[in-house]
Amino acid sequence: MGKNIIAVVFVVISGIALFVFKSRDDRTLKDQVTIKEKQPRIILEDFTLYRYNKHTVQSTLTGRIAHFMDPNILEVYGDIRGLRHNSSRREHFSAQSAAAYFYSTGVVQLMQNSKIQRCEVENNVRVGSGDNVILTQYAQYIGDSNVLRSDLPVQFNAPRSKFYGKGGFHYQVDTEELNLHGPIKGTLQSEAIPNL
Repeated sequence: MGKNIIAVVFVVISGIALFVFKSRDDRTLKDQVTIKEKQPRIILEDFTLYRYNKHTVQSTLTGRIAHFMDPNILEVYGDIRGLRHNSSRREHFSAQSAAAYFYSTGVVQLMQNSKIQRCEVENNVRVGSGDNVILTQYAQYIGDSNVLRSDLPVQFNAPRSKFYGKGGFHYQVDTEELNLHGPIKGTLQSEAIPNL
């Protein structure tokens, strides 16, 4: 009787072992774990990023929280402020959220002065150069052409003028050439008009 029980237990255990062996998953553990949302690789809170040239600060970027998403996306949220220190005129920008796409294959290459492919900024966007300020709710920066543009309504403030462009704008950063898309309305003080 004892031999029969041992034989039955052996057959049952062998059957279970064979079932487990046949039904196992050949994928690696990394492949088996499914993530429904892409999770950030690095999270920064209440941060300031500095860009240096040798030992001189060139620009700073501050924000409340940032997520680095593999391989090349940096998302920044909350009270974003940027300031360029190496310019003869005061260049600055602010927004509430931003997503920057870099020419990089990971965080190591990103830290090695990777260039921006494009950047989208949203919510209370303010871009200034000297006393001139562009205000809008959304803008996109294209790194290769060094252009800032938007299709949403925009306001342009200068010391003696104020313009509104309902169709957005196109701003060439290098030359500081600004094109407002209409319909356009605004005011221009007489001191701002050159004598002809």
